[in-house]
Amino acid sequence: MNSEERDLLFASVNKYLTHRYNYYDFRMDGNTSSENVMKMYKETCDLGWSAFLFSEEVGGFGGAAIDIVELFEKFGIHRVVTPYLESQIIAGTILSGIGEKDSALLEELIAGDITLCVLDGADRHSDGGPTALALDASDDIPCDYGPIPWAPVADKILLFYSDKGEDTLLLVDTQSPCVSIERRVGVDGALVGKVKINDLRKDGCEVLAKGTTASDIKKIARLKTTIALCAEAVGAMESLLRQTVEYTKTRKQFGQPISNFQVLQHIMADMFISQSTSYEMLKGISLKISKDDEYLSYEREILLLKHKINKESKFVRHSAVQCHGGIATTDELLLGHYLKRLVVIDNYFGGPHMDRGRINRAVA
Repeated sequence: MNSEERDLLFASVNKYLTHRYNYYDFRMDGNTSSENVMKMYKETCDLGWSAFLFSEEVGGFGGAAIDIVELFEKFGIHRVVTPYLESQIIAGTILSGIGEKDSALLEELIAGDITLCVLDGADRHSDGGPTALALDASDDIPCDYGPIPWAPVADKILLFYSDKGEDTLLLVDTQSPCVSIERRVGVDGALVGKVKINDLRKDGCEVLAKGTTASDIKKIARLKTTIALCAEAVGAMESLLRQTVEYTKTRKQFGQPISNFQVLQHIMADMFISQSTSYEMLKGISLKISKDDEYLSYEREILLLKHKINKESKFVRHSAVQCHGGIATTDELLLGHYLKRLVVIDNYFGGPHMDRGRINRAVA
């Protein structure tokens, strides 16, 4: 894809989200159906958004890290509720990494005809049950995973498990009798599910990859997802800054807009610095990565970037609340929903303490 075609695509993405998307029509709550979200998911896949996340070798027309950054930054700006991250980035990276084994499934994914979710050992909650999934076990003790974003709408599950110390990737149908999914709503307005795997048999699933292949695919998917999360966080920070500036210009105190107060000007200047430096760091790393296998070479830099953006987004969201006051935490003000999403992004792979552990292991 040349630069002109790329610019046209992102102009259409921005136009679509500006004129046809409203967060309150798509967020999940106890009584909301996922129909609007899934309709938009399919519609935007038809418009080529999903294909832009994949290389030409697997049927897309993008796939570089900067392409992911551009799309997910706009998701962050507009506070988009969508299974793109879990289905197109995480699952899509895994499927494209295993080559020709399941190319038909990948084609369906890019077309938006199916959605996938990924289960890993880090997602397990034993609740008194086994700490590891066992195939063909003689007992019927279930293994619980969750909460898994968008699991209730997934057609199939990509399941990682350890087979005698060797990473193995399985494909499991969500309609299988061994799978049950309990529908819940996440703190950020996304649909999540608690997945229970019970009495799984080898003849009821398909082995897609084993050994170092499965391990490398999993690591690449995690790093690629980290880039997408960072881009979404940077977009959300940009929107928080814009909303804060607009609010301080209209909110009056002592007969003048509070934007005239020097202390708030300093706060907003610091918010701008945090957002802009985060974006430049993200862009600098993403421009160096054009193929999936290149993510492993920048593992340390990507982990440090995530840690940095977590820190800066915390400052930006706290500053936005400080400038708005208590109204910032209400359901009626959109700003509060950005705060919740940024908290979820901070803790997506287990929280800052686990991020620091990964950084230490990558440096060692």
